[in-house]
Formats: sequence, C-alpha cells, structure tokens
Amino acid sequence: MSYALVRFYGQGESRVLRRGLTLEQVEAHCHSDKASSLTAKDRHGLARTERYGWWFDGYTKESCQMRYIEQDRDLTEDIRLRSELLAKLAVDSAFYEEQDAGILLSEPPNEDRDARALAVAALRRATRELEKGS
Repeated sequence: MSYALVRFYGQGESRVLRRGLTLEQVEAHCHSDKASSLTAKDRHGLARTERYGWWFDGYTKESCQMRYIEQDRDLTEDIRLRSELLAKLAVDSAFYEEQDAGILLSEPPNEDRDARALAVAALRRATRELEKGS
C-alpha cells in the first residue's frame, strides 16, 4: 500500500505533495516541524504561512482514482490557459486586421503587441499551410 502526502490550506484547498510513499515516510513527515503553519519556522514555512494563512500536511492512502482526479485538474488548468491564449490571439488578430485595413487607431505603438502580431501572423501562415496540405 502506498500513501500520498497532501498539504491542506485554510481556504479549503489542498494539493498532493508526493506520491508513492510508505506509511513510515508520511508519518515521519507529518510529525516533523515542517508539517504545519504552527510549527514551521524556516523561511519557506513562514513565507507559505504569510501567503496562504494556516496550513498543515496530512496523508491518505493512494488510489488509482486519486491519480485520475489530479490528472483532470492538470488538464482543466491546461485547457483554461490555452483558451485564454487563443482569446488573446483573436483580439490581437482583430487589432492587426483593422490596422491592415487602414483604420487609424488611437493606441501608440507597443513592442509587446508588435511581437504578438508577428506570432499571430506566423500562426496564420502555419494554419494556411496546414489547410493547403489537407
């Protein structure tokens, strides 16, 4: 039987720190001074307490279902980040289409926006090439 070391935060959140540990390993960690906001006095523990409020480490028996839940969380976060990036690219793409059409915009030049425009143009070219190949 393996165990997962889990950090619980006061706001109701938790995260898995390590997997595949023995009962002796997780119990040793949980009884150490680094296992809670009340006992952790090193700079990492104090910084964590300042950032998140109270917290403590615990453990649970590891299961296949637990691994799938973690993978789902990772996948959901990845999808959210990709969606935000695509939305930003769409906004930037619309901005540069307006510029290409000769519409005068009141915003001054911006290096970040110009770099994104190059990325959008490269993405468009790659998309066209893929569509031609299909």
